[in-house]
Amino acid sequence: MSDLLNQQDVRKFSRARYYLDFSLLFLICLLAAFLPFLLTGKSLIRMGDGHWQHVKALAFYSEWLRSFFRSFFTGHIDELPLWTFSAGYGADVIGTFHYYVVGDPFAFTAVFFSRKHMASLYTALIFLRLYCAGICFSELCFYTKHRNKSVVLSGAIAYLFCSFTAQYGVRHPFFLNYLVFFPLLVLGIEKLLKEKKIGLYAAAVFLSAVSNAVFFYMIVVLIVLYAVWRAYSVFGRKVKEGFLFLLKLLFAAVPATMLGGVTLVPFIAGLSQSQRSGEKIVFPGPVTPKEIFRKGELLLSDSGTDYIVFSGILLAAIILLFLSSEAERKWKVLILLLAFVSVSHYFSFAVSAFTYMHTRWIWAISLAAAYLFVTACDQIRNVRIWQTALLLCVLAAYLLLSFRLSDHSAAWSTRVQAVTGIVFVCLFFTGKHREVLLSDSRGLRAAVCRSGFVLITCISAVTICFFRYSPRFDDYVSEFCDWDSYTADFDQGKDEKVSTGDSFSLLRSEAYPVERYLGASDAFRYSGNNLTRNSNAMYGTASNQYYWSVANSYIDSWMKELAVANGRDYMYDGVEGRMMLLALTGVRYYNASKTTYVPYGFTALTEKENPMQGTYPFYRSRFGLPLGIVFDHCVPREDYRNMDPVQRQQALLEGVVVSDKDAEEDLPEADCRFDDEKLSCTIRPDDGVKITDEGLYQVTRKNSKIHISFSGKEKGETYLYLKGLDVTRGSIDQYKFTVTGYYADGQKGWYHFSYFPEGHRWTDHKHDYIIHTGYDNGVPMTGYDLVFGKTGTYAIDLQVLFQPLAKAGKQIERLQRSVLTDVDYHDDGRTFSTRRITGKIDPEKDGILFLSIPYERGWTAYVDGSKRELMRADTGFSGLRVGKGDRQVELRYMTPGLKEGILLAAAGAVMLAGYAVIISRKKRKGHAA
Repeated sequence: MSDLLNQQDVRKFSRARYYLDFSLLFLICLLAAFLPFLLTGKSLIRMGDGHWQHVKALAFYSEWLRSFFRSFFTGHIDELPLWTFSAGYGADVIGTFHYYVVGDPFAFTAVFFSRKHMASLYTALIFLRLYCAGICFSELCFYTKHRNKSVVLSGAIAYLFCSFTAQYGVRHPFFLNYLVFFPLLVLGIEKLLKEKKIGLYAAAVFLSAVSNAVFFYMIVVLIVLYAVWRAYSVFGRKVKEGFLFLLKLLFAAVPATMLGGVTLVPFIAGLSQSQRSGEKIVFPGPVTPKEIFRKGELLLSDSGTDYIVFSGILLAAIILLFLSSEAERKWKVLILLLAFVSVSHYFSFAVSAFTYMHTRWIWAISLAAAYLFVTACDQIRNVRIWQTALLLCVLAAYLLLSFRLSDHSAAWSTRVQAVTGIVFVCLFFTGKHREVLLSDSRGLRAAVCRSGFVLITCISAVTICFFRYSPRFDDYVSEFCDWDSYTADFDQGKDEKVSTGDSFSLLRSEAYPVERYLGASDAFRYSGNNLTRNSNAMYGTASNQYYWSVANSYIDSWMKELAVANGRDYMYDGVEGRMMLLALTGVRYYNASKTTYVPYGFTALTEKENPMQGTYPFYRSRFGLPLGIVFDHCVPREDYRNMDPVQRQQALLEGVVVSDKDAEEDLPEADCRFDDEKLSCTIRPDDGVKITDEGLYQVTRKNSKIHISFSGKEKGETYLYLKGLDVTRGSIDQYKFTVTGYYADGQKGWYHFSYFPEGHRWTDHKHDYIIHTGYDNGVPMTGYDLVFGKTGTYAIDLQVLFQPLAKAGKQIERLQRSVLTDVDYHDDGRTFSTRRITGKIDPEKDGILFLSIPYERGWTAYVDGSKRELMRADTGFSGLRVGKGDRQVELRYMTPGLKEGILLAAAGAVMLAGYAVIISRKKRKGHAA
């Protein structure tokens, strides 16, 4: 017994020593890989999605979690904040933020940190995810009988600092979760196969399901492939045993998936309403060998986002494993399978749920490559001369390819990979160094040999990240925010000039004065001509700007009908300052620079009202409508469809458009009289544009433009209307346009927008665009410049429209007489999130209460305590039948699918508990026998 205890102590000490070595090596490699960020003073927050979405989602989540738990533990379950007004016009919290943070066990730590520490927490979580991924990989190797600590340590470093980490680990940090979860899943399958234990496997499935539904889909596809391969490698032609093994995996996975239903079901319910789901794209076909050699993108170390990449050392080990007669057949089958999926666009298309192709799933390739490396180093004892020669030839060709790609950003990294691969083969696949490495011998020679082995592997892995980030090479670091400016706070008593829009600062944005001085809920919504994306989510304010991956498709349809120039349904930036649409959606404040025209009816705030007026100038509208407006007339939907976008925005002030046919028939029809005008104009192209007899615009030089001149009018909004925009000849790519508006006083206004043709992964199927460069403020416009960012042949019907605003102002003043009053949002005071809204109305006639809340199945309405059905109003928003007289209105919200998800999770927990009891009884019977 004492001998057994001593052996256990040795094993524990060995494992502890390994993790001590791993921790020290991880810190050294982390410093080396991310050294370019440290030397350039950059943060790990990328200027695009990192700044706009990920860190702000984390900041929102930290505040929301505190509100959630405060309501939960105080017994106010009916006040759990499930709907937030701080995401566009309003959105479901779980359905919107699950993709980023809700359910992520790492993001949960945000509950302990304040908003000003989000940048530090965001960075720490990147490193923590990587560290946990290394532990999970190591445990997988140890469990599968790989005992050589140097080899496992090298494999772990190669796994962590791979091209997936270099590209996606800092671009979308939560993608790193699956470097942690996937080896846990594989380890769980091995435990189920060998010990009949389902605990770890079920836990890994649950974590994958609850963390991110999109990646869970990828996990399912990949783990099914792994399970089939594992069944083949273990059972061979014993089909029945293999089938029973797969059935056990399924039975264990189903309840674990059900347990994750608390976030999985609401997200799927929200995704089904998103325009982004079900898009059709043009399929490019498979990668050809010629393309691989020409571009060199398959095996380059940091070639970007489109191809799978390996280091030179991993490549050498995998090739050797495939060539070796000592290697089991299962490894060769796995290598062939990996080679196929590595170059198959079809597989990328399938693993991304048949939406668009990407390589966000290649953490699985990284895991397989690193594990095959460990297997090759640990198991292959004899390497023949011809095998060594072949390996050196392959790596030499890899080196020569890097010189052929001398103008490629990855050329130097490729050379390092090739050289380290050659050194690795020469030292450890020839001579006696390999025998020393794989033996249990101790002493100076063994220590030097093992240290050299680990060192070469670390150099190979770390340079993948280093060359990707370094300013002297790929310069990926230039796309990230400066740490000092990003983490700088507002100085008390000091009004520093900080620009809005793409100002890459966490705490400084126009949302701050809204929260601090104007009051988040009192202001209701604000807009602007250059808002900082998603800053409203961080400060708990309401604007009409939105950029999150899942969006309400009804709002997108509303914007399409009104030709609002937003290129993507999940990314919109207000309504271009169009006065009627601002009023209808409850915009009371507008943020604009001093040199930019502000919308009609807005006046500047004083310094007393907003002490930061010099930095963030805000204007108040006299036409801002509240959350609810009572309409006693309707606009028949058929008539509404036959109107052009400018007529539609006028009609929406006269009556409400409802989806309920009975409600439409009960209300009198609105008398819509339109006063917009079409102005005659002259179009003059420059040398790079030719206008054909068919009215097509042939652009032969990018950034060419046409000038549109006309005689403008005063006191109204002038629009450039691009009707039926399409690209009849050109690539399926993003087409950028810039519109410059010229005014009689010499001022200019700008508007930038993008068009995505059919077949593009971001297409919104939009072809009509109304461009508004700013209200003239009594100064007529004289012309527009339309700049084409790309060459191609364009079909456009160009029109210049003028919309007088005096009549619209009187209509809005009339609507202000019958509105929802005494509105109480019952929000959490932190994130402008709620699940209950109350108010009063006193209409003179029966009508429809229009609510500028996006239509969502989760809302339930009550009038004087009686339940009423909400209907779609004005395509994108909500409507409610109300009778004349004093009425109490209450809105309650429940996330669609949340109740079902909770019930599903409860059922899954019961099933797992039942499985555990059955397995425990079987074990006891086995021991008794």
